[in-house]
Amino acid sequence: YMSKLKFLKLNQILSFIDKYFFWPDGSIFWANKAYKVAKEIILTEDIKLVYTTGGPFSTHLIGLKLKKEFPQIKWVAEFRDEWTSNPIHKTRFLRLYYEKHLERKFINNSDRIVVISETMKEFFINYHKLDEDKITVIYNGYDEEDFSSYRLTKNDTNKLKILYFGSLYSKLTPQPLFKAIYKMKKTNHDLQNLLELTFIGYNGHLLKKYIKKYKLNDFVNLKKRIEHNKLFAEIEDNDILLLIIGAYKGAQRIITSKIFEYMRMQKPILALGPEDGEVAKILKETGSGIIVHPGNIKKLIDTLNYLIERKNTGLLESSFKMDLTKVKKYERKELTGQLAHIFDDIIPLL
Repeated sequence: YMSKLKFLKLNQILSFIDKYFFWPDGSIFWANKAYKVAKEIILTEDIKLVYTTGGPFSTHLIGLKLKKEFPQIKWVAEFRDEWTSNPIHKTRFLRLYYEKHLERKFINNSDRIVVISETMKEFFINYHKLDEDKITVIYNGYDEEDFSSYRLTKNDTNKLKILYFGSLYSKLTPQPLFKAIYKMKKTNHDLQNLLELTFIGYNGHLLKKYIKKYKLNDFVNLKKRIEHNKLFAEIEDNDILLLIIGAYKGAQRIITSKIFEYMRMQKPILALGPEDGEVAKILKETGSGIIVHPGNIKKLIDTLNYLIERKNTGLLESSFKMDLTKVKKYERKELTGQLAHIFDDIIPLL
């Protein structure tokens, strides 16, 4: 327990230093060194294009400096997350002004911008007054090689088993799910034999608070973070993968890389998030799962009852019409091809 506490405190200290002392982020020193190395390469090699991806957004400083010094070189800047408009990670006051100034420079000086979703593209066009032709969507995806040892198996127990792995914090919380189960168990006294939740990761403090509040000791398993190859065994033993987006302002634009890994695992997904957002669109397109707004507890209860009923009748998997051909378009080999097409498009052929 003490070692975990020290780990959390160290993370908090590093986060504080990064936030208040390193602008735009803790990678600034690496970025300065990388710029010098890149400059030497450009002076000795026939380089026609520079590609930077962030966050960390210090990487775009490399692209900006190189573009200023070598204006003939094309620069593609990729935003894997929103920066100054990020609805999860807020920045205030002087730092926000500085970051907005930098972000405008990155966007105005780059030749092409890549973002990770259609909603993010639409937001950038309006927020930064961009020409639509300058910005392209390339989604996050999954690496097929990561799943070489994965086997799609069926949980043969009578329980509907739901799994979440990864980090949680105030805006990404399973509390609505806990609240729904708390209400369900008041009328279904056999529920603990029908439903089980497992959370893997360093989320014990937050989850224990909710478990105690909603009296769910008999429903929730907490496990520490485990190695990737052992994670597959846990996934194979569960029926549903839980995806948490949240319900804050701007949540419609949020899309985590986890959704693509989840879809490749071919287990049904239960998502908590906006029903008109990017994740909802992808789940509907691929037939990979159900999304429920976290504020709609009644619908969440109805959804859980439906999933339990389908599990008990052996029809859970057949209830989801997953289209694997549509899932495979998110494989990173395919997405890398899209990036290569951008490079070919902006570099004149000799």
